[in-house]
Amino acid sequence: MTLPLPTPPMLFAFMLAGEIWLMRSRLSGDVSRQADRGSLRLLIAIILVSAGLAWAAKRRVPQAGFEALLGVGPGAVAALHWAGLVLFVAGLCLRWYSIRYLGRLFTFDVAVADDHRVIDSGPYRRIRHPSYTGALMAYAGLGLCSGNLLSLVVLVTPIALAFLHRIAVEEAALTAALGSRYADYAGRTKRLVPFVY
Repeated sequence: MTLPLPTPPMLFAFMLAGEIWLMRSRLSGDVSRQADRGSLRLLIAIILVSAGLAWAAKRRVPQAGFEALLGVGPGAVAALHWAGLVLFVAGLCLRWYSIRYLGRLFTFDVAVADDHRVIDSGPYRRIRHPSYTGALMAYAGLGLCSGNLLSLVVLVTPIALAFLHRIAVEEAALTAALGSRYADYAGRTKRLVPFVY
């Protein structure tokens, strides 16, 4: 007997539970430090709506499935599912490692601590937002697991745009608070993908 592969909704529920657990302890709570400008609420709303639309697209537009669209057989679809699962797990591992590496400096809402400093080692050595890179990898993995190209696009595109907006808000707050220290760091690193972007 073979075990069924985890479905995208199951994986999303697992990821969401982890994020809620982290969020309970990682909101800054200090309104005077917050520079979030609503980016957290926007990101959460876009993630939830995109996930709902992606699962609806899978059910309602089967002709966008990898088998029909790419002309591949079930073996290739299963391989894409496994690749998506690996990408999902790798993304979550990178996200959680990056959060843990920042320690108390990580908050879900954009906030700058009084003793904030630039962290430029570990996962932050080459990219400034490895936790967002990990999240985007996980969402891309979910999209691959769906077996539907439309689901992949509907899930990843709006979420990526929301993260780009959040990065702009975060970098503006860090530049305002840390000045040239953050500007120098930004000048020698990329945002999300080492050596690329």
